[in-house]
Amino acid sequence: MSSVAKQLSLFSSSTNRMIRLLPFFTLLLISTRIFPQHTRGPVDSLLKVEANAKQDGERLQAVKGLCNAFYSIRQDSFFIYCRKGIALARSLGRKPDLIALNLKMVEKLTDTGNYALAMKYGEESLEMARKMNAKPLIIDCYTNIGLVYDYQSDFVRSSEFFYKAWDIAKEINDHQRLAMLGTDLSAAACNQRDYKKAESLAIQTCKEAEIAHAPYHLYKGYYILALAESGAGDTAAAEINYRQAIETCKRNNFVLYEAFVISDLAMLQKMPGDKIRLLLDARHIFDSLSPASFESRINWHDLGQAYFEGYRSDPTKIQFLDYAERYLNKLLEKSQETSDRAEFADGLQLMAGVQAAKRHYKEAYEDNILYHAINDSIFSQENKNKIAALESRNEMDKKNREIENQRRQVAEQKKNVYLLVGGLLLVSAIGLLFFRVSAIRKQKNKELSELNRQLDDANQLKMKFFGILSHDLRGPIANLVNFLTLQKIDPHALTKDEKEAHEDKIGASVQGLLETMENMLLWSKSQMEQFKPAITVVQVSQLFTWLRKNFSDTGHVAISCSAPDDLDLRTDADYLQTIMYNLTANAMRALRQKTDGLIEWKAWREAGQLFFSISDNGPGASDEQLRALYDESAPSGARTGLGLHIIRDLAKAIGCRVTYKAGISAGAEFVLSMSAA
Repeated sequence: MSSVAKQLSLFSSSTNRMIRLLPFFTLLLISTRIFPQHTRGPVDSLLKVEANAKQDGERLQAVKGLCNAFYSIRQDSFFIYCRKGIALARSLGRKPDLIALNLKMVEKLTDTGNYALAMKYGEESLEMARKMNAKPLIIDCYTNIGLVYDYQSDFVRSSEFFYKAWDIAKEINDHQRLAMLGTDLSAAACNQRDYKKAESLAIQTCKEAEIAHAPYHLYKGYYILALAESGAGDTAAAEINYRQAIETCKRNNFVLYEAFVISDLAMLQKMPGDKIRLLLDARHIFDSLSPASFESRINWHDLGQAYFEGYRSDPTKIQFLDYAERYLNKLLEKSQETSDRAEFADGLQLMAGVQAAKRHYKEAYEDNILYHAINDSIFSQENKNKIAALESRNEMDKKNREIENQRRQVAEQKKNVYLLVGGLLLVSAIGLLFFRVSAIRKQKNKELSELNRQLDDANQLKMKFFGILSHDLRGPIANLVNFLTLQKIDPHALTKDEKEAHEDKIGASVQGLLETMENMLLWSKSQMEQFKPAITVVQVSQLFTWLRKNFSDTGHVAISCSAPDDLDLRTDADYLQTIMYNLTANAMRALRQKTDGLIEWKAWREAGQLFFSISDNGPGASDEQLRALYDESAPSGARTGLGLHIIRDLAKAIGCRVTYKAGISAGAEFVLSMSAA
């Protein structure tokens, strides 16, 4: 909500007239606070809707309407329905409605001086608006909180909140709220007597109001601009802006606001006639719209005083005394009806002067005596002592309530601490449980990964073993197939002696093949179960004997083996035999086209290591052909260099290093080196 500071220059020239309103400015609230709703029709209709509503949403809207209806005419009813609306909005989860009702409560609580409770509602609304990130609602919350501070004359804090709202309104380019906030900020500047700043803000308010097409804020902008100029002593400029405010009110039918401005404009007039004329214009409005209001009673006082001053400046205008007496009698009558003793005493003091001027000395004396009696009763020392005692008692009660509240807060804080400690222990236990579960899961995952790796290694080894079988058994079987095919095609191609010789060779070859198959199957079964080399002491001479036996029919290729008699080593005989077999088979294939092929195996010990070498007089091998011996990513298969893959992997398993040397003129040499221990 917005506010306007209203200047009340109501001082008597001949008496110590009391200030009727706030010291220099008081806040004018929005139109719902100014215009009482006298018609019962809308209220009765809303009461019926609220009583018969079948849905909470419909009931909430009716309650909101009743809050607005009762705001100015029945304070107790307003609080009843506002609290009911707040409870409904909270139960329905309608935060915008809840914020709007909270802010309505802030306005009324601020009006009635309950600033602490008003601040509570304002801060609750602000927190909800921030969570919703509803910037227009945040602006309204800041504005209402600023007004609470403004009513307590804490203009620094009020300006702080007004400027926060101003910054957000500028951010979202909300000209109407900028105009509204301009009136609050300029009024706060007037209250601090910073008239230059108030004037600047009021001008900005008028600009924003024109952009937003907000005539109410435009009227307030002109009004505050006039107040600032009047406070700064520039009455001519103030009168211009008062008249601008009056024109805005006329254009928009703000009749009662027009009366307020006219009353302030009248107090600037130096000539009693001009002052009386303006006050009568305002009187006509008050009589038609709000005859019993506080502003109306002030107008009667001002008219009585203006006519009395008019007579004193020109004693020939005797009728001015009658007019003054008439308006002062109205003032005294309404003051008695409203039990406003201070206002009644003020009217009596002025009436005594009027009666004395009319030479009604008895009445003047009686009025004066009654004035002093009432004034003394209001401001006597006894009453002052009573008020002081009441204030002291209220202060003591307040302190006692604060102590009790502090005790409850301490007890609540202890309870919260216990709950917090319990919650922390529970959270810690849950955290430790999750940590333990996570550690176990990581360990199981690690074990599972290791098992998967071992399984993968086993699968790879299995494939290599079957590759060995395919590679090492293909040759002898192919020879047998070739011989049988030749016999089928031409049974008489060979002589009897040649056939017998070939049959002897085939028999020996098949016998060796059978032994090889048995050894390979037993070896592969052993490897599939263990996956590790079986290290034993192996005689080198036995290895060479096994090699000669497996290559008994070498045709045109001569194989020689040489090694010291007592040479032995610790290794897996099956792994090493397979390596030697594959190297020999590869050399045999390289020498297929040579009639004088030679393969030479040697073994020797040197510097704690044992060396084997196989050399041939074939064409040698290229780097690409030998890639599988050193590169695990090289393609593999029974027909694409599987022997070198087998040599590489089995040599690695038994700690054997295989190196290749090209011959000086031709041929190739492979050297196997391993520990002799």
